[in-house]
Formats: sequence, C-alpha cells, structure tokens
Amino acid sequence: MLIYASFGTERLSESEARELNESLGGAEQGLDVTRVDRCIERNFELVTKRVIGSRGTQYDVETRKDKSQAAADLLKVARLLTWPEKYIEKYGKKTYDIVLAEAHWCVYILLGKLEPTVWIVQKP
Repeated sequence: MLIYASFGTERLSESEARELNESLGGAEQGLDVTRVDRCIERNFELVTKRVIGSRGTQYDVETRKDKSQAAADLLKVARLLTWPEKYIEKYGKKTYDIVLAEAHWCVYILLGKLEPTVWIVQKP
C-alpha cells in the first residue's frame, strides 16, 4: 500500500496548524507525522518511507511557470487576504476559510511548513 500525506514541521506555527485544522476539518493531531509512523509500526511492515518535502512543488513552479498550481495558490492567498470582506460577503465566512486554508497548503509546502511524505507498506 502507498500512503501519501503532508505533515506540519517545526516551521508551522500553532496558530497556522489550528487554522488549517479548523478550516479543513482535520484533527489537531492530523498534522503530526509520528502518529502515522506509530500506526504503521503496529499494523504493517514498512518497505520504505521517503520525505518529499517541497521538491515536487518547486519543480512545478520552475517548469510550469504561469501554469503552476503553487503560483496560482500564492496569488489566491494574496487576493483573499487583501479583500476578505468581498469574498466573505459573496461566499460566506466558512467557504472563505476553507478556500484560504486550501490555498495556504501549497504555499506552506514551499515554505517548509508542511512536509509531504510517502510510505510504502505491506501486510506483515
């Protein structure tokens, strides 16, 4: 089985983690990689674990330039933070918070605040 997920690093502040979790419906512990490691140790045999970090996102920005999802998300964050009242009035606060958190996700990967990780595991 292949497991892919992103986790908070020491660069992700408590308030940033709280905003992501509240907006995206995750549990506070959801950004903690050690919980997944423990679960895998108890239930599976680890074949390999690779921390991807921001390499894939950097490659996307470098090669796709104006079509990069990371660049689009950065611009989206800037717009949402510049005119929050406009978006909240049109879509509501809850939707605004969700869209802002989703846009932050890719930007946080680039900044090293979130760290994508892949595990390959098998049944014992």
